[in-house]
Amino acid sequence: MFRLLRQLHVPGLLTGLSLLCQCATPPRPATPSQPPAVRAADPARWDRVTTNLAAAVPVDDQGQAVRWQFSIRDAAGMNALSWPDGRLEINGGILPFVRSDAELAAVLTHEMAHVFHRHHRIQIVESWTTLLAGAALGVVLGQQGNGPLTSAAGASGAILTVNVTALAARRRAREFEADATSLDLLRRAGYPPQAAVGFWERYARARTATGQRNGRWWQAHPPDTERVRRLQQLAAAR
Repeated sequence: MFRLLRQLHVPGLLTGLSLLCQCATPPRPATPSQPPAVRAADPARWDRVTTNLAAAVPVDDQGQAVRWQFSIRDAAGMNALSWPDGRLEINGGILPFVRSDAELAAVLTHEMAHVFHRHHRIQIVESWTTLLAGAALGVVLGQQGNGPLTSAAGASGAILTVNVTALAARRRAREFEADATSLDLLRRAGYPPQAAVGFWERYARARTATGQRNGRWWQAHPPDTERVRRLQQLAAAR
């Protein structure tokens, strides 16, 4: 399929589609829950918060049991990941920005919310549907014989760009949904929802200071400023 897209010379789409489909790649093995480089970040807090969250959220939104597995990746970047089977992994680089049990819970409940709503499964289906539809369109246009292959590639590329844009927009909407659900999960576990606002404000400032940007049309995450604004509104309503 990717070979077909290369033959159609659709510029820039392979990179974008690869990013959108990264959730479909085989997951890496989980790292130990407390690797040596980050043990000093308060292992007692880590154990306390993860134990509490696992007990507070035993099932997903369809009532299916989730076996939560929390781990810390020995990496400096500010990133967190989750997988459909309930594994969550955060980079050790996030921990210096965490100032309380509630803020650590805010980081984890955002990733838990993706599992809670089965976002991974939805994204896998959407990503592969977009890829297959684009490949099929390229084949049809390329075989019509109404012009050079580059014309077919241009038409299929334009349609694929629209589809990828819509797909990224849906993923940003799921990020907002995960933010909203994380506040509910925080409350369920006994933490104040406002803790999420404090962490994400600090997170956004750190990203700005290092020149990182998000919210571009092909990216799955919304702009930091918009995310913080919505969290502030949601937390105030709770």
